[in-house]
Amino acid sequence: YIMDSEPELERRYADLCMIIRPDKRHGKIFDILIEFKFVPLHKAGLTGEEAKKLSPDALRALPSMKQELLDAMEQVQKYGDILERKYGNLRLQRFAVVSLGFERLLFEKVEAA
Repeated sequence: YIMDSEPELERRYADLCMIIRPDKRHGKIFDILIEFKFVPLHKAGLTGEEAKKLSPDALRALPSMKQELLDAMEQVQKYGDILERKYGNLRLQRFAVVSLGFERLLFEKVEAA
C-alpha cells in the first residue's frame, strides 16, 4: 500500500487513503478511502455512559450522527471520484466513519455512484 493521511485531492483533503502499489495490483487487495467525522458528546446531548448503552439503530437515529454520516458519505463519494479519475484502475472501497465522543463508532460502506 501507498498510505497517505490527508492527501490533497483538488485542494481538498481526504482523511485516510490507502492505494495499492502498481506492482502489487495482481492480488485481491482493495484500495481504501476513509472519511472520518467526530460528534462531541455534548453536541449529541449525551454522557459517555448513555452513549455506550445506545443500540446501533438509536445511534444512527441521533440527528447529529445522522448529519455527520451524510456529510462523510458525500465527501467520501467526491474524493473517491477524484481518486478514480487520477489513478484510473482502482478497486476502491469507500467508507464513512463517525465517532460519538470516544465511546462509539458508526460506519457505512459507500458505493460508487
